[in-house]
Amino acid sequence: METIGKTNDLGIFFDLRNELTGIFFNGWCFDEVIDPKTIKDKTFYKLLKSEYYPKQRVPVTQIKGTTHPNYSNRNWLQMLAGLQRNRNADRESALRLILDDSKDKITLIKKGNDYYIDSGNHRCCFAKFLDVEYVDCEVIEKFFDNEAYELHNRLASVGYSVEIVSRDSWILRIMNLTINIKTIENVHAFINAYDSVKLSVIDKKLLKRKALRYLSSGIFLFFHDRPIEKKVLKMCKLYLQGQEKF
Repeated sequence: METIGKTNDLGIFFDLRNELTGIFFNGWCFDEVIDPKTIKDKTFYKLLKSEYYPKQRVPVTQIKGTTHPNYSNRNWLQMLAGLQRNRNADRESALRLILDDSKDKITLIKKGNDYYIDSGNHRCCFAKFLDVEYVDCEVIEKFFDNEAYELHNRLASVGYSVEIVSRDSWILRIMNLTINIKTIENVHAFINAYDSVKLSVIDKKLLKRKALRYLSSGIFLFFHDRPIEKKVLKMCKLYLQGQEKF
């Protein structure tokens, strides 16, 4: 992972080493504290229902970032230096802080194999620098929608700009055209109709020049009044109604 401001952080390093006894400093302390909103393909973690786990024990090494804007997008050493409370804590008092049951629960968000702090930034940050192995917490797991990801990539590969508002609301754009599609099942139907018509009725170049629209009765290719275009429109309608096979 890219090092953030490592040279400038050496002063912080020596200040903290003198200020906080029993703190472990390793190469990872220069790793970025990642904001989960900035991770690759973040959209696909928003589409499926999250799962809540009230009691979990999470390895501290798997905590990769935080949702807190004051700490994310810097490195862990900068985060430690920027903590406003308990800055003068020694090892023992910091450990007591981590284990204090009277505090609000530590809440972590899980995406893939990584965890991000939603609450409990001070305790989690101290846990990393104190070389604590696990933290007890509650976890909100967000799942990656592989189905939507594959559909998105399929549409993008043929030139569409794809905006996914929700799993049941997709906006496709190509040239000056906008296509609104409701439900992920209809996205599958759109791709199937596109592929079938493209292969069996008109060539790819002609298809790309035609207007594509979504209507409330279903998805089909909408053309002007030329004979071949009427034929395509009719076949797509029948196809989506299950009355035609290509």
